[in-house]
Amino acid sequence: MTAPRYVPRDYCAEPHLFGKAGLVRWVDVSDSDRYLLRTAQLQHLFAVRIRDRIRADGRNLKGYASSVGCDYDRMSKILRGALPMRLDDVAAADIELGSISELSRPARDAG
Repeated sequence: MTAPRYVPRDYCAEPHLFGKAGLVRWVDVSDSDRYLLRTAQLQHLFAVRIRDRIRADGRNLKGYASSVGCDYDRMSKILRGALPMRLDDVAAADIELGSISELSRPARDAG
């Protein structure tokens, strides 16, 4: 496997909290890195939601990874921000766990 072009947790001021804590601080970035920062923030948001749903369902990460056809090591790295998350990872979580992306979350009333 080739090294990712960026490591999402490197954008988190406290990398050990990436994908775990609801609120984290982010590093200051240059204008050229603002897209990667936003990508890391989105991955963090989804990782927290995935961990919360796994826990709420009384499951463990190894069982969840197996249920979506993912290697445990890869899933662990994704959720802690060591590897970039892909859209198919979000879609699998949406289908398997529900309420991960806005596509499966309840719509909010407009007023």
